[in-house]
Amino acid sequence: MAVIEGKIRGNSAFNLLVPTRWEFADFGNNAIQVCNIMGSFMVSLKKNGLNTTEQDEAALIALMSEKYNGTQVERVEFKGINWFKIVFDASGFHQSLFTAIKDGRKISIQLAGPDHESNEIIQAIFNSIEIL
Repeated sequence: MAVIEGKIRGNSAFNLLVPTRWEFADFGNNAIQVCNIMGSFMVSLKKNGLNTTEQDEAALIALMSEKYNGTQVERVEFKGINWFKIVFDASGFHQSLFTAIKDGRKISIQLAGPDHESNEIIQAIFNSIEIL
């Protein structure tokens, strides 16, 4: 894998790699996003809600997958957390959505772009994510 140059940026909820010449946005509500200048690749992170249960989240992500003709919900481990994962196409983007419940709060990671699942830059950003 190539070394991706950039800086670590974040907020009180997350840190992640922002590659050189990519744009970073902190929306001020425990949500951040990084995207390439052309807008064809994106990584979004959000932490929200209180007292959310895994059962509620499992039902919500299954409904979303059904709505967008996505994949079956998978369970995957990432950063020591068990996530729900779906892959789907919406708004002109091929996307992966990971959601999990940690300390009663929903955490979501969204990856988007035509080949985001194998793109070295997107994967470097994804692997750099630190949940605070």
